[in-house]
Amino acid sequence: MKKEIPIYELVLGEGDKGVYAISFVNRPAMKATMVYFGEDESIAPIYLASEEQQIVVAPVIIPNQLIPRADNTGKVFMVYFTGDTSRKAASKAFKMGAFNTINLEHSPINTLYRDEFEPLESWVIDDPTTDKANTIYGYDFPKDTWMVSYKVNDPKIIELIKKGEINGVSLEGGFSRKFDSYMTQDVTKLSQDDFKLEVIKKYWKRFIPDHITSFLEAVSKLEIEKRYKDFHNSVNMTPSQFEDWSNQPCSRRASLDRKPVERLKNLLNTPKEEWGIKEYDEAGKVIAFISRMKGNTAGEPVRGCGMSKKTISLLNWGYDPGVDWRFQGEKVSFDFHGTLTTAKGLALLKWKLENGWDVYIVTASSKEFAQDEIYKVADEYGIPHSKVFFTGSNEAKIQKVQELGVDVHIDNNEDVLNQMEKLGIKGELI
Repeated sequence: MKKEIPIYELVLGEGDKGVYAISFVNRPAMKATMVYFGEDESIAPIYLASEEQQIVVAPVIIPNQLIPRADNTGKVFMVYFTGDTSRKAASKAFKMGAFNTINLEHSPINTLYRDEFEPLESWVIDDPTTDKANTIYGYDFPKDTWMVSYKVNDPKIIELIKKGEINGVSLEGGFSRKFDSYMTQDVTKLSQDDFKLEVIKKYWKRFIPDHITSFLEAVSKLEIEKRYKDFHNSVNMTPSQFEDWSNQPCSRRASLDRKPVERLKNLLNTPKEEWGIKEYDEAGKVIAFISRMKGNTAGEPVRGCGMSKKTISLLNWGYDPGVDWRFQGEKVSFDFHGTLTTAKGLALLKWKLENGWDVYIVTASSKEFAQDEIYKVADEYGIPHSKVFFTGSNEAKIQKVQELGVDVHIDNNEDVLNQMEKLGIKGELI
C-alpha cells in the first residue's frame, strides 16, 4: 500500500528536555513504532569492541538518517536529526547525566545500574576519516554522529549482544518537530508477535486483545514481585524503625527534601499485593540510590548528630549502616568530660542506645570527684551504674576499655584514641 508520509526534523528547542536516557535494544530503527517500513539495513549495529574487556560501542544519533515513527493513533511519520542537533543533544545529555541513565528495550522494568553498565565515553565525530568509530571499530559514519561506549559488567547482557538479541542503541528524549516534506512509501503493518515489548506495555489497553493483556499483566506481576523482593533486600529498616528515625532532628540534616522519606514510608507500609507500576518505579529509585550511596566516602560527622551526611542520607532512604553491628552486640564506650558533656556526644550516645549498641561509660576521672555528675547522665539515658567505670587515669581507662572487649571508644582525647587503635579498638574523636 502506497502512502504519503510526512517528514519532520527533530530540533532541540529551548524548553525541550533533549535525551534523558539511553536504551539498548534489539531493533533500534523501530523503537516505539507500531508500523515499520521493512528492515532498515542502514541502521548500525552495536559493536563489541573488546570481548575481553567487555566494552561496547554504538551510535546514538546518525545525522540526516530517516527514522520511522508512529503516534498514539497509529499515524506514521518520519523524523531525522541534523548534525547541529546531534551535537547539541550529546552536549546536553552529558551535562544532564543521561549518558549514565540506561535501560533495556525502553523499559523502566529493565533499568541498568553501574554494576551492570559502566559509562566510558560519549563523543561526536569531527573528522570521519580519522575518528576511531570508523578507523578502529569499522563503521562508516558521517560527521556529527554521536557515539557512546560502555563497559558491560553483566555477562548475561554480553551474551545477548553476542547472540544479536541486543544489537543497537536507541535514545529516549523530548524534541520539537519541524515539518520538512512528504515522501511516498510502502507501509507494512506489524503483526502482534512483532510488537516490541515497550510498545505493548505502553499501548496494550488500547490495541491488545484481553487474553494478551492478561498474559502481560501476569508478566508484570512477576516483575513487580521481583522488585518488591529486591527492595526489601536493599532496605533493612522496619516501618516502625524508619518512622522513629524520620522523626529525629538529625533526619533533616543531610537534605531538606522530604520526598525520599515520604516515599519510603509509603513503600514500607504498602502490602505486596497492592504494589503497582508506581511502587515498582519508586522502589527502583530507592534501590539505585542505596547502591550508589553505599560506595561514597562518608565525610565528617554532622555537628550535633555524630554521623556523616552519607549515613543520614542512607537512613533517609531506608538503609541503616549500623544494623549489622546491632545484631552482633557490638560494644561502645564513652569518655565523659569533654565527650558526654557536649551536645554532639550526647546526640551520639542517644543514637547508639536507640540502635541497640551495648553502651558503657569509662572515664579517667575518680569516682569521688565525678560520681554524682556522671551517674545523673547515666540515669537519664538508662545506663546501669554497673556499666559506668571510674578509672582515675588515661592508662587505666585504656586498660578497662580493653578488658570490656569494646569495639568502638568515643573520646575527646586524640592521644588516648591513638593508643586504643594500636590495641585494635576503633576510635571516634569528639
